[in-house]
Amino acid sequence: MAQSKIEELLQHKDRLPRQQQAICEYVSQHISELDSLTASQLAKAVGVGDATIFRFLKNIGYESYGAFRADVKRYAIQFSQSSYWKTLASLDSQKELGESSLMQVFSAAIDVMDKSMTATLIQGLNEAASLILSAPKVGFFGLRTSKPAALYFYYLLLPFLSTVQQLGYDEHFIFERVRQLPTGSVIFFITSWPNTKMTIDVAEFCHQCGHRIILLTNEATCPIAAYADLLLQMPEMEGQYSIAPYILMADALAKEIGLRLRPESLRQLHEADAILAEWGVTNWSDR
Repeated sequence: MAQSKIEELLQHKDRLPRQQQAICEYVSQHISELDSLTASQLAKAVGVGDATIFRFLKNIGYESYGAFRADVKRYAIQFSQSSYWKTLASLDSQKELGESSLMQVFSAAIDVMDKSMTATLIQGLNEAASLILSAPKVGFFGLRTSKPAALYFYYLLLPFLSTVQQLGYDEHFIFERVRQLPTGSVIFFITSWPNTKMTIDVAEFCHQCGHRIILLTNEATCPIAAYADLLLQMPEMEGQYSIAPYILMADALAKEIGLRLRPESLRQLHEADAILAEWGVTNWSDR
């Protein structure tokens, strides 16, 4: 079976010569992108010569690059139907087993930050801050692994922005809660591909209710984009799934909103500090 052939190749790539291992490693980390690459483009991306690509193909039993690419595409379709495909890819990888996982993850995070410094994303951040500040209510919604990011963003704004609401506490009553929001509210969706059906359904309902939608996602083809007033697409971390890009955007947006609300945001934060100290919520005595 063709898919099994590719799967076996990726699982046993450590048996190949070093440069051919590098090809396999690149394929495993960019499995959904290979269909758009020529053999020469793949060679350039890996950092090897064209001849190495064709030696690799011959070594693994392919007479043409087209046949190999077609098998990879079929395998990618099957592989990416797992909700955990990024985690599977990172754990299945044999890349530098001696390399620290901490170094791999932190390096990928630095790469995400570098890729995020675009004029489009900076403009999107400013537009998102304006939408949030102009809304009568602002709801945050995320499910599964996106839920912690939605909660985090909500908690960042809560001390100085009274219009925020968390909609993800009990998704079973989400439609009732959305219906009760004043028309023109902003709903901030955080969702990663593959998106849950409920997240898509809630976005459609929000749109029908006349609410504005900000979508923070890792995939521009997300179905919610059809309803979104603003799309914020964050680059993915190389080689594994992470909500770190969403956390970074939440930090940046919360800072921008706080700055625009000065001096009122500062007053609110000082008052919150005083209440926490009065009731002994936080403990600074050991510092």
